Amino acid sequence: MATVTIYDVYNALGLTAENGTQTLINSIRNSTELGGITQLYDGTVEGLRDFGTAVNRTSRHQNIFVNELVDRIGMTIISQVDLQNPLKRFKKGRFENGRIIEEVFADIVKAQSFNPEDAAQTVFKRNPPNVRVLFHDNWRKELYPTTIEETTLRQAFTSFDAFENFVTQVYGSLYNSNEVDEYLWTHGMIESYVANGFAHYVQVPNVTDETSAKEFTKKVRAVSSKLTLPQGSRSYNASGVHTRTPKDRVWIMIDADLNATLDVDVLARAFNMTRTQIENQTILVENFALTGLQAVMFDEDVLKIYDKEFRLNSIENPKGLYWNAFLHVHQMFSMGKFQNVVAFMSDSIPLVTKLYVTPLASYVRLNESKVLDGFMELKQGKTSADVTITATITGDNGVAITGATVTAGTPDGNKVPITVNVTNKDLVDQNLTVNLTVTEKTPEDEGTQFVRTASAIVIPLPQVEG
Repeated sequence: MATVTIYDVYNALGLTAENGTQTLINSIRNSTELGGITQLYDGTVEGLRDFGTAVNRTSRHQNIFVNELVDRIGMTIISQVDLQNPLKRFKKGRFENGRIIEEVFADIVKAQSFNPEDAAQTVFKRNPPNVRVLFHDNWRKELYPTTIEETTLRQAFTSFDAFENFVTQVYGSLYNSNEVDEYLWTHGMIESYVANGFAHYVQVPNVTDETSAKEFTKKVRAVSSKLTLPQGSRSYNASGVHTRTPKDRVWIMIDADLNATLDVDVLARAFNMTRTQIENQTILVENFALTGLQAVMFDEDVLKIYDKEFRLNSIENPKGLYWNAFLHVHQMFSMGKFQNVVAFMSDSIPLVTKLYVTPLASYVRLNESKVLDGFMELKQGKTSADVTITATITGDNGVAITGATVTAGTPDGNKVPITVNVTNKDLVDQNLTVNLTVTEKTPEDEGTQFVRTASAIVIPLPQVEG
């Protein structure tokens, strides 16, 4: 990350280099009782020293200056300075109320054949919309402390350079620390999403020469075109919903070494963009921790990053003759499952590359069987013989229930039939969760098994009398 300079501070406050220090000091003076003990600062070195002498005369005046500089002005600066976190652009703003974000997607409706013969019997039949809901509740809560020594404060008023260095030292350490961690959280979240099987996976060569670079670019071009097709597709998102990604929302995060071997103009043509557009929508990373991951193409709307708490406070320690400043950062960090995400990998593709259940919400009559459609896609070379498929049903609170059963049938290609039966009338009108779980078959001594689960909701209805 870049270093916070005094010009970043001035820009954040709407000041200029010519009058920045003078205006900043007078702003603190005029908004506090320091105005009663100091003259209006005239912008000279002598005036700066006179102001510092007045501030440092008592600990009370020192406290007033530090609190105003850190607590009020500091928040403005740290909130406004815009440096080099390349993933910062995907933040969605502030999340003011609550702690959970509800994301809703209305999938397209399956067409039915027109048949006037059964109209009388089916006109009042319930046809719940295929609406999918995802709740985001993943929080980053971190604290950044920094210390301001009294001796440092006294020295700050000896020259313009000393004062500017003091200001940037206070803000720079806090700002850069948060910027780096915010970047690492975003980068890590995307990699975790890919590692856990929520992306669409494209096998690519390990790019080492012009031939493999051309093959990589060819596959990128094919996927980019498919993501933006007007009619949309179900193939490239974790929930299997029918959606598309407009070209201006397509981004690619790519390994810097790989990017250096690719022709930017060729890559731009692959995206059907100009050179400037592709450079603006490409994010270079030093490397990926996930073995074999070369690049990730994603819809920018998949990232759910919101600021919740961003607060800077300070407190004096009179025993130690210093002040401690604390930057509190609370943020929502989550990713959706209704947007397109594609991982280009040369190795280590997850075992289960897609798993979902449709319809997401449906009704089931008491003592009647309901069949849900599970969809399972395994990485190339793997079959259903390599996994264990199970289905469970729980109440809305996740606790096992009696009077309801669910079984996963034998896979037919990618399809897994899931049969639900409810016999307990006390479950009528309750939301029951059906879970389809796919577990990797591995010997116990070969480490952690890959496990992935998809869910759907069923709501029991009373049995039809007669």
